[in-house]
Amino acid sequence: MSERLFPSPELGVDAALEADLIIIWGGGGHEGEYQVNLPTPGRPPIDDIRIPERIVVDLQNRLGQSWWVSNRGSRIEINSQPNPGLRDDTFVVNSLTGYFDELRQLKIS
Repeated sequence: MSERLFPSPELGVDAALEADLIIIWGGGGHEGEYQVNLPTPGRPPIDDIRIPERIVVDLQNRLGQSWWVSNRGSRIEINSQPNPGLRDDTFVVNSLTGYFDELRQLKIS
């Protein structure tokens, strides 16, 4: 069963649509892994836009060797290694939101 972790489900659908980062645990065909989507607010998703590989490398470095980060083009998948299916929501969500907050700050300055 899919579970949205960020933004908080209590914030409703509008918050998810406006977020620049959506983190989900599980989901159809992705049981036991995190899915990260980077939607573009105000525009529908475009299938041919790929997430830059630099982001995946940075996230892999931030999460460490206990996690496997895969670029699937329009989304990122994160799995625990060597324990597939292991969850650490606090660590993963904080690591990802911290990274994207830092990117936003670089963009602003």
